[in-house]
Amino acid sequence: MERELTGHTAEIRAALIHPDGRLAISGGRDAVIRLWDLDTGSPVGELHGHARDVMTLALSPSGDRLLSAGYDGTLRLWSLPGGAPGPVIEQPDAIQCVALSDDGLALSGAGDGFRVWRVDTGELLHHWPTNGRMTRVAALTPDTRYAIGGDYTALYVWDVRDGRTLRTMRGHANGPSSIAVAPDGRHLLTGGTDGTARYWDLAAIVAGDVQAARCVRTYKCGGEVTAAWISADGRTARTGSVTGWSRHWRLPEPYRAPARLTRPRSAASLAAGSALFEELLTAATRPGADTLEVLRAARAVPGHERDPRGLAAWQQVGPCVRTGLRAAWTSRTLTGHTAGISAVALGRHCAVTGSRDRTVRIWHPGGVHILEGHEHTVESVALGPDRVLSGAADRTARFWSIATGESQAVLEGFDHGVSAVALSPDGRLALIGTAFRKLILLDAVAMRVLADLEGHRDRITSVAFNPDGRYALSASYDGTMRLWSMPSGELVQVYQGHKGAVTSAAFGTDFLVSCGHDRTVRRWAPVSGECSLLFDAPSFGANAVRVTGDGRYLITAGIDPMLRVFSTIDGTLLRTVPGHTDGVQDITLLPGDWQALSGGFDKVARLWYLDWDLATHRP
Repeated sequence: MERELTGHTAEIRAALIHPDGRLAISGGRDAVIRLWDLDTGSPVGELHGHARDVMTLALSPSGDRLLSAGYDGTLRLWSLPGGAPGPVIEQPDAIQCVALSDDGLALSGAGDGFRVWRVDTGELLHHWPTNGRMTRVAALTPDTRYAIGGDYTALYVWDVRDGRTLRTMRGHANGPSSIAVAPDGRHLLTGGTDGTARYWDLAAIVAGDVQAARCVRTYKCGGEVTAAWISADGRTARTGSVTGWSRHWRLPEPYRAPARLTRPRSAASLAAGSALFEELLTAATRPGADTLEVLRAARAVPGHERDPRGLAAWQQVGPCVRTGLRAAWTSRTLTGHTAGISAVALGRHCAVTGSRDRTVRIWHPGGVHILEGHEHTVESVALGPDRVLSGAADRTARFWSIATGESQAVLEGFDHGVSAVALSPDGRLALIGTAFRKLILLDAVAMRVLADLEGHRDRITSVAFNPDGRYALSASYDGTMRLWSMPSGELVQVYQGHKGAVTSAAFGTDFLVSCGHDRTVRRWAPVSGECSLLFDAPSFGANAVRVTGDGRYLITAGIDPMLRVFSTIDGTLLRTVPGHTDGVQDITLLPGDWQALSGGFDKVARLWYLDWDLATHRP
């Protein structure tokens, strides 16, 4: 034993170590929460407020907030490292387990069931009764899409967005007694009073096949498992049991199908195809040729569907209209982030990604700038003519040089994390939204606030300027979108219709689009505010939505690994685009719409080529 921490006057019921490894937190039957310096073993603070036993503690993944609960039926939020008290939420029963996310969601388990709260406002989102069975464990996936709870009979997985019970999983003889969620959110480890630890695969739930979620490995631990932990890379786990043993486990590797050889085309066939392609490519440039149809024939030659010369000629045919999406493929994979990608931006000469690993990356054809400075998840990025703007959960926004990657300015003093940012087309204005309703309009040259855009009542999830910079659009967890006149900041219209949070909003040609936690994508008339439902998306709720420049199509990034392309006219699904291996958090289009960039929880950003079908007349 390296050090003993003494000070509690009654039994300790919960203890945590801060992510920085220097602070320990404990709570117990003396109703006091104590903070300890692990370097010296000295107490550094006491948090008072609970009237009875503190039974459970939870830290936000970033470590900047602590949630405590106990027999007095209250949830109490504290800011770290100082321990300043925050909101208090009262429940009708004693609380046995809690979980806390960085975006302010809390899951609590009490005698009458599990509840999901928005802790900053005290709003109750969902209540899942357990019919009198005592709750034992609670967890949220890193993206807060799913809540997981366990009682003495089973483990439950719920959809946080619509409250559905997705899966009830049984395996432990008396239910789980400890739980850990893997960083990828696709696996979890539970320990039970039956002396076993179980490793569960939730990937099928992400893919929409909820019944396929299952236990894939059982470990014998020799006694009730009171603690479970999964490493940051998801490859190993540790369990602790009442017998005093701590065990280290190697977790199963993902299955990879073996490679198979395929017979290539003969040299003669390839040569003939190349000659035909060259002939057709030349014919397309001759006077009087039906250029579109000749190029269509050239691109149909086997082996030349994606020839760069054919693609370039196809883009330059005009005047044409798009009639659908022929295909989409990954033209470049951007790897290097060590955690999920939460935001992307795309320009003609570079791509930008922001990640949960706290970095911003600017990707150039010849290399990448890794921008460090944020101390927490980068929530949003925006690309201007010569600068990048990033916002993070560390309550700062930062300007960076595209050319050098150097930090140019840091904006501090926000009361909550910065959750959404946007730059005007000329880069002179910026919109910055926070995790709790604040939205400001900034002069990005003079670095001064031009206006506080008031009206939203909850987290700002999305901000955007229209192409000419005369209007801006914001969306929020309060279920509304708001249209603002620029640069005055005057409110033009409020759009209501979503049943729950609006996760993304975008400008169309003469309309607006949005998606939300109610798993719908909606089209809006800007002036009247009239809403027409495009489609319901119960199995693939959208995190982000973008509209093509001609206003005919929209692309969604979903909570599953797919991109989807829809008609904006009737909501018809035109194509599903696979590629990512986990949920896609953000997507953006390059002007012209031939390229897109997406990023997701698989830590990968993908640059896509969108191969639009063309016609010389409007169908």
